[in-house]
Amino acid sequence: MSRPFNEKCSLYKTYYSKKLGRYCFSVKDPETVSIYDMLSFPWQGNLENEVRAIENKDKRDTLKKRLKGITPSMVHAGGRGAKYCVEHNGLMAFDIDPKDTENPWLKKPGMLEEAKKMICEIPYTVYCGLSASGRGLWGLFRISHPHLHKQHFDAMEAAFLEIGIVIDKAPSSPSSLRFLAYDENAYYNEHAELFDKRIVPEPKKVEPLIKKRERINGIKVTNEETDEEKKQRQEDAIALCEKFNKECKPDHIDEILTNFGFNYHSHSGLRYRYTRPNKEVTAGLSVDYHEGKRTLFCFSDAVPGLEHWKEEEGGWSCSPLTALLIYGCGGKTAKDWAMAFEYIKSKIQ
Repeated sequence: MSRPFNEKCSLYKTYYSKKLGRYCFSVKDPETVSIYDMLSFPWQGNLENEVRAIENKDKRDTLKKRLKGITPSMVHAGGRGAKYCVEHNGLMAFDIDPKDTENPWLKKPGMLEEAKKMICEIPYTVYCGLSASGRGLWGLFRISHPHLHKQHFDAMEAAFLEIGIVIDKAPSSPSSLRFLAYDENAYYNEHAELFDKRIVPEPKKVEPLIKKRERINGIKVTNEETDEEKKQRQEDAIALCEKFNKECKPDHIDEILTNFGFNYHSHSGLRYRYTRPNKEVTAGLSVDYHEGKRTLFCFSDAVPGLEHWKEEEGGWSCSPLTALLIYGCGGKTAKDWAMAFEYIKSKIQ
């Protein structure tokens, strides 16, 4: 059989943790492998057979943790999770489990096989096979815009729901990891169509991340303070600003920018990229946040609020604090600063 796909993914081995008293994935050294090679050979044959032979779910899940894992959509380096993503391989997984609350009909004799036949008739299905437990199904679509993985997933989820199948939400994350499993009767389709359907989320309403508080712990907030208190407050404020600029995480920037209307574009190494409001993500990136340097850089003169950025060669730069004030709190008035400090205190310990 010809190879239906040549994409790479990450393989995570397992080890026994004495501290936790169970098997865990070794996340420090994922191996880059061919996903087709991983699926087309019974690398863990005896262990997989043991897992599938156990009827008791708790015992089966315990043994299943000894299986290796793969990230079907992503190649990682040095770890696991969004910050270790190297490249999206263009594949998107779906996972179907027969549960009491979801797909209970799949528990009936012969229905899992019927569901598989139905899924194999979908023109976008590149792969479909048994899950590690042998009780469910999982498979792959190839998507047109890997950087819009979540939008593609939402469209796929809706399409499956129309035919009466509820899919697991975990693969909506491109970094989602699943247990490696072999199915000798798996379906492969090298001529599968490209899945280009997406559900684009509604723009988020622009509003402050933290609302102004008139009272704290029942005590009315006033502006009355001594000179010494004012000096201490200013020193504390400076220290808080410096701390935020040094410790701001990509998640914080993502919350600030997307709340304002920016759209996530892509991720490469330490750079997290965004497209400005009112511009299609497919039209290109506008801003990126460098996790190592803790700065934002703008490539587009159409980004709102650019007058608050520092002009650089080839673009503009600003600190996380500036981004928080302009895009998270609305400006640089005393009210905006107060909201910014509340936000920082809630995020940076």
